[in-house]
Amino acid sequence: MHTSHKPPIASLLAAAVLGLAMSGSTPVQAQKEDPYDLMIVCNKAVKDNIDVATVRDLFLRKRLTWPSGANVVPINASMGSKLRREFQRRVLLITDAEETKYWEKNKIMSALTAPPEFEGTLRAVFKLSGSLTYVFRAQFKEGVSRVMFVVPSDEKSYEGGKP
Repeated sequence: MHTSHKPPIASLLAAAVLGLAMSGSTPVQAQKEDPYDLMIVCNKAVKDNIDVATVRDLFLRKRLTWPSGANVVPINASMGSKLRREFQRRVLLITDAEETKYWEKNKIMSALTAPPEFEGTLRAVFKLSGSLTYVFRAQFKEGVSRVMFVVPSDEKSYEGGKP
């Protein structure tokens, strides 16, 4: 008669902890959720996954479609708003003045125009298929859109005030 022997859960956990200790690795600690984290969100119909570089290319119109080939509609917060400045700084890696100059040049050279601006970016992305936007974590409402990823805040550089 053959019986299988399963190690107790405690033994498996101890082995995992010992393995981590011997490898020099430590478990990743969860970061505290900051209300000023930028959440990159899309319409729930979007099934694609993208990274920060792709978001940058989509908002600068260097890329016009999702990886699946469907059209993307990037939606910006109003120029000069705290949300827009943080998105420019953390994702686009440019200032207001640099973005304005970028669009002036591209309108002439490529006939490309900046993505539309809305004060209620989350409301707009909820209603518009294929859309992509950003909000502060404090503004996010569960179920309205799909979170693609979060860009953590850098508290010392935030320009103050609540979103």
